[in-house]
Amino acid sequence: MRKAYYSIGIFIAVFFLSAGFYTNYQVSSLKDRLMVLNRTVDRLNAQETDASGSFPRKDALYTFEIYDAATGKLDQQQFQVVSYSSDHIVLRQSQEEEKNFLIKDTDNSVTVYLEDGETVYEYTDIATDSLPQELQAEIKEGKTIPTVDELYSFLENYSS
Repeated sequence: MRKAYYSIGIFIAVFFLSAGFYTNYQVSSLKDRLMVLNRTVDRLNAQETDASGSFPRKDALYTFEIYDAATGKLDQQQFQVVSYSSDHIVLRQSQEEEKNFLIKDTDNSVTVYLEDGETVYEYTDIATDSLPQELQAEIKEGKTIPTVDELYSFLENYSS
C-alpha cells in the first residue's frame, strides 16, 4: 500500500511541476506578444502624429484629377482649403471665367490672340503650311478655341 501512496505522490508532484512549467511558458509567451503589440501601437501612433503635422495648409491650392471613362478625358479641378477639423474639411472652388482664343495666320506662322482678335496671347513657331489643308483654311479664317487646356493641347499636337 505504501508503494501505491508513493506512486500517487510522485505522480501528483510530477503533474504539478509540469503544470507549473507549462503555465510559466504560456505567461512568458503572452508577455512577448504584448510587447510586440505595444511596439506596433507605438509605431502606428508615431506615424499618425507625423501625418497630422503635414495636414493641408490654409489657403493652399490642391488639384483633384477626375477621369471620365465615358469621354476618356482627365478633368482637373483646383480647390482651396478654407478650414478643417478632425471631422471635416471645408474647400472652396473658384471658377475662372473661361476665355476664348483665336488662332490666326501671321506671316506663315500660327499666332494665338485673345478673343478680341487684336491682343496677342502667344507667338508660336508653328509654320502654317506644315498643317493639314483643312486646318490651314480654318486658321486663315480665324479658328476659335474655347479653353486654355484645349489651346495648349492644340499647340502641343502641332508643334515640332
